[in-house]
Amino acid sequence: MQFNLIVLEGPETGKVHSYSGTEADNILVGREDFESQAKIRLSGKDLYVSRSQFLLEFRPPNILLRDPFSANGTRLSRLGSEWELVEETLLADGDLIKVGNTILRFELVAEKPPLRIADQPEAQPEAYLSESLSGPVVFDLGSVEIPPVVEPPEALASAGAEIMPPPEEISLLETPVDEQLQPYVPQKLLDDERYCIRCNRKLEQTPAPDQQDIRDLDFMCTQCRLEVSAERREAEKARPRQPSPAARLRIVCEKCGKDITRLANQDGRAEELAGVVAYLCEACADQQVRGAHQVVGDYLVLKELGRGGMGVVYRAWHQKSGRVVALKKILPAVQMEDSALQHFQREMSIMQDLKHANLVRLIASGSEANTPYFVSELVSGGNLDQFISPQGQSLLPPAETCQVIADALVGLEYLHQRGYVHRDIKPENILFERIDHQVLPKLVDFGLARSYEKHGGTITRTGECAGTLMYMPPEQITQFKYCKPPVDIYAMGVTLYYLLTGYYSLEFPSPREIQRRGGPIGLRKDPVRMILDDPPVPVSKRRADLPPAVCAVVDRAIQKKAADRFPTARSFRQALLDALNP
Repeated sequence: MQFNLIVLEGPETGKVHSYSGTEADNILVGREDFESQAKIRLSGKDLYVSRSQFLLEFRPPNILLRDPFSANGTRLSRLGSEWELVEETLLADGDLIKVGNTILRFELVAEKPPLRIADQPEAQPEAYLSESLSGPVVFDLGSVEIPPVVEPPEALASAGAEIMPPPEEISLLETPVDEQLQPYVPQKLLDDERYCIRCNRKLEQTPAPDQQDIRDLDFMCTQCRLEVSAERREAEKARPRQPSPAARLRIVCEKCGKDITRLANQDGRAEELAGVVAYLCEACADQQVRGAHQVVGDYLVLKELGRGGMGVVYRAWHQKSGRVVALKKILPAVQMEDSALQHFQREMSIMQDLKHANLVRLIASGSEANTPYFVSELVSGGNLDQFISPQGQSLLPPAETCQVIADALVGLEYLHQRGYVHRDIKPENILFERIDHQVLPKLVDFGLARSYEKHGGTITRTGECAGTLMYMPPEQITQFKYCKPPVDIYAMGVTLYYLLTGYYSLEFPSPREIQRRGGPIGLRKDPVRMILDDPPVPVSKRRADLPPAVCAVVDRAIQKKAADRFPTARSFRQALLDALNP
């Protein structure tokens, strides 16, 4: 079987990846990278394509697509249908496959059809000789009747031919009609054949006619059976095997470069977490331990990364695989509070339902001494608030800042499609890591997130309000039970506003202003009233050098009324990209 993967959209638009294989072949498709083991390697410029994106398995006459391990998932569109997230599906000719920002078209290369001589009656016979070498020849005689040639038995006997008995005298072993096709063995052979088919030695017994699984070994003597079985075992051992994607991965310590592939594969999750986590060998992990050794479950705590009102986050090392992860543990002081425990458990539950490159991924969860914890991928870059200097100036060019938010909106779109609203979007809750000098943002902290689809918008007790004040739209204060996607659109708009200017969209003092003045700054009015009554400050007044198109997008995202904002994260992202590339 042969197929093509044609790049319709992406960094390599127009490129054709061709491959042919036979039954039991597995073809790994992934991002071009020095660590990638993929046979078909897509452009390394698309960071949303995993090193190990999906497998193509030959199952003639079909090809099966499996995606058990990518970070961003694989989507399929068939006959112009909507994109559907798939983990395992049979591909059809013309299917569109979306991975990251790359769209591929799957095409089966058809075998040459059989040549029908009747289709070209005037052609010369020698003309078909060369054609028949590449495919079967089918003769179509149409309605031409050919009378059978019947020779009388007397003529055959006089010519010395052996006269066979009528066909009905020879009964055949009926082939069972089931999923496993059985070999065709004449009944006469089963009844009369008493000799080994290999050495012609007399057989002790032959298989019964009703035996379900008849093999060639059943027609061999004991000695030949043992010899043939031994030969086949040796041939099976010598046959080259296709290693699994996990076995093909080469995993090294991020500190010293030592090969720890064997350690990483011990719990069987190296393939699943490829491109998501980093690894440390045992010696390098011991060197990074700060203070006394603390063990939580199967994890060795290396150092504390930060803590909040409900939990503390550690950099931790998985002793069974060498993975370096982020471990979040609820604080003992708030563990007995029902609300805190509910927030913690809700965050774990939501993260279990999410799998996207722009969302921090959950790896495991558990309990240690009746204290719950969960483990997620470790994002090493920090959060977006670090892109604002102590003087309140943006450390990123406007175009790069907009691109980072556009990428974060991809994750937000996925979150909304899954039926969730975040409710606490802000720079501190958008982590990032640098890959090939590019910033890859990841949303984190789903403690306030809720399902707006399951609860129909009524997801909070009356009078309850939560979030970060500077990033909350009016409806999050007055109707917190509402909590639909426009809440996150507003918060992402204020986040972009803050990253571009160093100020909030309202007259709130920025953290840098408070730091410069050495303490709290008095407000001219109640902050809640400011959110409800005051119009946002146009972004152009904060920074005059911004392109007008970018200013228009930001100003629309932070409108007071939800109906005046972008309806979806996708439309917000598209408008932002259009403003960058007019």
